[in-house]
Amino acid sequence: MVLSSKYKFNRLIRYGFFFPLDALKSCLFLLISWLFPTNNPEKISRRISVLFLIKFPSKNLIGNLTNILKKTQSLNYKAIYSFFMWPEKLETKMLDGKNSLQSHHKARKLLVQNYLPKGDFILDVGGSGGGVPEGALLNMGYPHSPKKVAIIDLPPEDQFWQHKRPKQSKYMHNLTEVSYVYDGMANLSTFADGSVDGIWSGQSIEHVTKDIAQQFLKEACRVLKPGGWLCLDTPNRKIAKIACRFGYLHPEHFYEYEPNELLAICLKLGFKLKEKKSVSPMPFSKSIKRFCKLELCSNVSVGEIPEDGFSFFLHLVKA
Repeated sequence: MVLSSKYKFNRLIRYGFFFPLDALKSCLFLLISWLFPTNNPEKISRRISVLFLIKFPSKNLIGNLTNILKKTQSLNYKAIYSFFMWPEKLETKMLDGKNSLQSHHKARKLLVQNYLPKGDFILDVGGSGGGVPEGALLNMGYPHSPKKVAIIDLPPEDQFWQHKRPKQSKYMHNLTEVSYVYDGMANLSTFADGSVDGIWSGQSIEHVTKDIAQQFLKEACRVLKPGGWLCLDTPNRKIAKIACRFGYLHPEHFYEYEPNELLAICLKLGFKLKEKKSVSPMPFSKSIKRFCKLELCSNVSVGEIPEDGFSFFLHLVKA
């Protein structure tokens, strides 16, 4: 994996800006924890608030943080590491096996299993993956049995996480015929007007520019049957910018949307909103403007307020 120079530079600025001050504040927190040890989650929350977050320990702040510590069973000094932007492997080690990205993936699986509607012919946009030739939609536990799923994605060698191409371009997965179309998400020319029941775009629209995203949405509207559905989830910039003030969450992201911003674009292009949700709600991080990974670990759920989610979900129908 080769990271771009721009991404490396943004990451260096991001870490350089936060870590020296965070390291100093965490040393003070750890010193106090060593001198006056406690496993009381409320006391730990007060110390984090005063010594690390440098915030007045209000009843609401302490209550929310205490609840997160109890839910994740992080009742000791290691709770402070939740506020650091560690690499994934180090994060798992520092937080006693907890991993925020894996927790978010579980929440996304709940989304797929409970909120995506039925369809006989579905496009899984950006849905290829190494080791799962059936694609992301079916692998994440989509509860219905479509007749056909077409996976639209770049060739494996052009993807960020490179993997082997499936041995077959078309095969049966249980009762579903799965096929692959290797192309950009905006090119749906393979499919006729009004031929598709539903489209699932899982964590993919942020990987293209705004112009290409609009082309994709126009094409999606063209190929969908009247009343056909488009469901998508994508990182919520309202939360992402707390974790990543310089650049985006991932070096392959071109643009991260706020919920109302993307919804307005979809409505303008001919869709109607059926439902919107948050995925992995993070209201505490949003309120204190500091990213708390333990909150992401604790809220493996789908919520009602899109602006609170680490990601947000839109269920749209062709008008």
